[in-house]
Amino acid sequence: MEYKVLEVWGTGGPSSIPLRPNTDLQPPKQVYVCALENRALQQAKNEINLFYQEGKWDDYKKVTNPYEYIFLSWNRRSSRSVATRQPLSRSYFKMIEMWKRLDLTNELAPLVKRNVGIGLRTVHAAEGPGGFIEACLTMATKNMIHLEDWGYVGTNAITLRSEAKNVPGWRKAAKFLAYWPQITIHDGEDSTGNILIKANQDHFVKWTNLRNPNGAHIYTADGGFDFSSDYNAQEDSIFPLLLAEALIGLKVLGKGGFMIIKCFDTTEQPTLDLLWLLSRAFRSWGISKPHTSRSGNAERYFIGKGYLGPSSDIINLLDAYQAKQQFLFPILAHPVQCESWKPTMDLIQQLQVEIEQLEIIVIRQTLDLIKTTDPMVIEKLVRENVNRSIDWCKHHDEEITMTWVNEMDKNVAKETQDLLNILNPPPHNVPYSYANWTNRSTVTNALVFDNFRMGESTTVHTAPVVNPFMRLKSVKQTNAFTA
Repeated sequence: MEYKVLEVWGTGGPSSIPLRPNTDLQPPKQVYVCALENRALQQAKNEINLFYQEGKWDDYKKVTNPYEYIFLSWNRRSSRSVATRQPLSRSYFKMIEMWKRLDLTNELAPLVKRNVGIGLRTVHAAEGPGGFIEACLTMATKNMIHLEDWGYVGTNAITLRSEAKNVPGWRKAAKFLAYWPQITIHDGEDSTGNILIKANQDHFVKWTNLRNPNGAHIYTADGGFDFSSDYNAQEDSIFPLLLAEALIGLKVLGKGGFMIIKCFDTTEQPTLDLLWLLSRAFRSWGISKPHTSRSGNAERYFIGKGYLGPSSDIINLLDAYQAKQQFLFPILAHPVQCESWKPTMDLIQQLQVEIEQLEIIVIRQTLDLIKTTDPMVIEKLVRENVNRSIDWCKHHDEEITMTWVNEMDKNVAKETQDLLNILNPPPHNVPYSYANWTNRSTVTNALVFDNFRMGESTTVHTAPVVNPFMRLKSVKQTNAFTA
């Protein structure tokens, strides 16, 4: 099967448009879907819930994800990744892919050049552990070689503070943050980093704008939740966070800037209203599901290109809607009397159907593999996955683990056998010479290929010994409004 980037693009603006808020909170949420596709997808997701409790779904979904081998964070197997880079999270590769696809180096160059002596400015919400920041700094480092105005990067970020292991905070990023002193972290007014709290949103916006009086060039928000309790409730669950992320972005971006926000299904009226309002705030807009976003889930990214500047009409409307906390109701009164409404909805729903079709294919393939774990199928999936991942790395200038290239057959065979042992572990009383299978979800470090990383690489993109941007000192973490 050929996997392509699923995306749609449309014309944005104008930001000053007549808006009618849904003041009477009627009617409740409406749903725009292709009924047959959506029903099939819901049935497939209901089956996921049956296997999730057994711990099988999370393991098998990574076998069927078409580009999983770019970076294997699963079961301590990162040494087998096709990419040699070990980033803070998989989101690093998503941002690298979107950067190249959007041609951000050339798109951002005029904005950076306009702010002489300031350099690239980025702002990130729901960012922990820092994959998008890492990607932006990586690309800025490359650009610094041939674009003299990219000399200094200033980054401001906020993420949820939590001790829970399933909340991706800053724990993994301690060394990274120490290495890049121009990254400043904010925790909001109450020090939780929770942007669902309005006071924390306002505090972060004010603090960020003090440091970026001309606004940010890039704003990203990569927030999400653990949807495992109900995979069919993703859109409802994510919407309050999506709204908070959107509002922050509209308030911190500079004119001409780019917005990248993660969203999920786009079938309910509040989500559709929000996306339409965002699309009006940019010169052009799109929604994209990159290769590095797992094909079996609903994740995608709203992208706004060329921010038209803060629109009090849109921002005030969204602020008022957020204050009501009635997120099951539409934001706007309907029908919307604007000629851009219908073509925008058509594009969004076109992509929704395409992503649903892809989800159904991958989810069904995963469920079938759970029910019948066929070694030949797994070997085929591994080989195809590795080849796709190699092609992806070449296209995005990521260093490749050449052991995969030089000894493909041998390593595919071994990987297949190891996966079979992970997916269907033997009884605990059966000894194995190379691994301990008493915990199927946490394979021991003994399960690694001998000298797997040895061999030449196609290119080298390791972190520089000296931080090339270390020209200005920044406060590492603060809640105070200091210039």
